[in-house]
Amino acid sequence: MTTSTRAGGPAAVKMVGWYEPGQLLKTALDVVFSTTLGRHADNRRAQALTPMPSPYIDLSGRDHLDDEGSFWLDYVADCGDGGSSTYAVAAGVAAPTCNGLPRASLLVFGGDQVYPGASRKHYDERLVAPYQEALPTPPQPQPAVLAIPGNHDWYDSLASFTRLFCSGEDFAAWKTRQSHSYFAAKLAGGWWLLGVDVQLDHDINLLQLKYFRDQITAREIQPDDKVIICCPEPFWITEELERRRGLEITKTNLQKLIDALGSRLRLTVAGDLHHYRRHSGPNETQWITCGCGGAFTHPTHDSLPARLRSDLRHETSFPPSETSRRMARGNFLFLFKNPQFGVLTGLLYLMIAWGLGTHMGERFASGVEIEEIGRIPITEPLRIARAAAHTALINQVSMGFILVLILGFVLFTDGRYRRFRWFGGIAHAVIHLVAASFVYWLATYLLITVWGLQPKAMLQYFFAGWIIVPAGWILGSVIMGLYLWLSLNLFGQHPNEAFSSLKIQDWKGFLRMRVSKEGTLDVHFIGIREVPRKWQRGPAGGPRWVAADGRGSCEIVDRVSLS
Repeated sequence: MTTSTRAGGPAAVKMVGWYEPGQLLKTALDVVFSTTLGRHADNRRAQALTPMPSPYIDLSGRDHLDDEGSFWLDYVADCGDGGSSTYAVAAGVAAPTCNGLPRASLLVFGGDQVYPGASRKHYDERLVAPYQEALPTPPQPQPAVLAIPGNHDWYDSLASFTRLFCSGEDFAAWKTRQSHSYFAAKLAGGWWLLGVDVQLDHDINLLQLKYFRDQITAREIQPDDKVIICCPEPFWITEELERRRGLEITKTNLQKLIDALGSRLRLTVAGDLHHYRRHSGPNETQWITCGCGGAFTHPTHDSLPARLRSDLRHETSFPPSETSRRMARGNFLFLFKNPQFGVLTGLLYLMIAWGLGTHMGERFASGVEIEEIGRIPITEPLRIARAAAHTALINQVSMGFILVLILGFVLFTDGRYRRFRWFGGIAHAVIHLVAASFVYWLATYLLITVWGLQPKAMLQYFFAGWIIVPAGWILGSVIMGLYLWLSLNLFGQHPNEAFSSLKIQDWKGFLRMRVSKEGTLDVHFIGIREVPRKWQRGPAGGPRWVAADGRGSCEIVDRVSLS
């Protein structure tokens, strides 16, 4: 069922609940299976057995130019998370003009076209439907569409992506032009667009390198031509993070292609990070991250320096860093933004309680200490923690479970810095263990001293669960939110986890680029600060949905010219 058949329009497709237990499990399985199978069944090798109809896609003809002789192209990446956010961007792309700029004759999708994972249903509901509704009738001449896959597109080994973009059929009102998951397109004014596929290994394979370097760069691209590279992830950001970790940076196949292009490379654009960020390099080359097509917003107040690799200078970000910092405080409300996540912590705390047994509860809720519990001094929580630790250490089952639990938290922790992974993971696990111990102590205290149940009674075990699970639901969720906020704001870690929990629909946008007849490339970032939450039917012959709450206005946030 597509959004056009649902009451409420685009808003009927909700943002993905990344912290819902079922979604967490499915995402983990997708990552494991796609990574394992992708390395042994690389779809790019199979594509290489099918020859391309021509060495490159020629879009330099007069029928792709406007009345002034200019060529226009749009770039959109990271779509299909929420219905309203994806449709708001699609409406800007599909409009006859947007902030005075005409509709482009080429639409480029830059990776991760759909969330949470690739499937025919998700593509149809979360990507195709919004663009069909935004532009129900194909204009003439029909605009073209090109796409490269991101890691989420690879979750089904590229089957759905290939069906949609490599079959020669229409994508909504746009005509597909490619036969492979990577492409080279000749644009007007001596400009070229190279779209690369880095699969799940963060690099192009050898077959792509030979195609782009030995066939396109060496034989087709002229010395005075200029090149745009479209990559599904900002490798220049990844390289900086690896450099700061002290890792040795090895030359990838993608870097070999960049070296072969030399000064002809003028613009590199990527998605994967769901914000807009532009860096300037030597000779005014531009390095742009623009993953604002419809997914949850990523932070921009991270710890990246103003310069990358000593030669890339930060120019601007959207949202601004201070706005991003304020949005991060939403993790204080993690419990309310991700209510289903508490199922996991509630059950986790119950398992910890079962592991500890009743010894700790008896120690504090039986004998002469019953009379003292009502007058517990401020230092008494330390005695509870010591009792829990003692009980765990003398119980082999409890100790084994706790070690596995700590290892799980270490694996969950952001792995960009090994020290933080161990320090943060162990600290996070210990905090939950201490919290679970206090929840268990509280349940035992209430059941024995207040309700008068006998220690080790079956009713105590039964009723304790009805206290521990809800308390663990609340307390575990609060601890998770605080951990994510501290990790991001104090250590610059977990940007993805900290902001996926917020499910922010706003701060979206796309690139609209113009190649003038003189050969100048003007790059405009068109931003949408607030995405509409309510929609109503649009006028006949126009988009099927229009904003009903005054939100969704587009603005030119950033602009740069390249020659």
